[in-house]
Amino acid sequence: MASKRTTILGALATRFGAVSGWTAVVRDALDSVNAQKVIYLYDRDESARTDAHVWYDCELDVLGVIRVRAEDASGNVFDYVDDCLVELQQVLHTAPTEYGVSGVMLVVQRGHQKQPPDERNMVGVEWRLRVDYRHDYKDPETWTGAF
Repeated sequence: MASKRTTILGALATRFGAVSGWTAVVRDALDSVNAQKVIYLYDRDESARTDAHVWYDCELDVLGVIRVRAEDASGNVFDYVDDCLVELQQVLHTAPTEYGVSGVMLVVQRGHQKQPPDERNMVGVEWRLRVDYRHDYKDPETWTGAF
């Protein structure tokens, strides 16, 4: 069985990868995929606290590294990158509590930072997300409670 973290990243990748023109990758090397628009998803940090020794309330910090080709921009490259980010933000906010992963309560964004084109003419955005979820006290892969 996969950890909750892996399952959550997979659910995010499924949602983002379903957007037309996008490829979503979990925990892979940057630029390992040759596609026009890619988001690489990484779990960076997690905090947890117990609640009545029945479950853990967790916050998973997710880094989404968005990479797009600068030559695909029809005008200002940063306007294009911003439009690409908006596509994913709309998907995130469509149903931020429904990811098909038991225990996930909410996925929200924390912010983003744009990066200038690199030597490969790829433009990036570091997009920070927060996933609030719970898992059972004695089993970090399971959530048997109810909200």
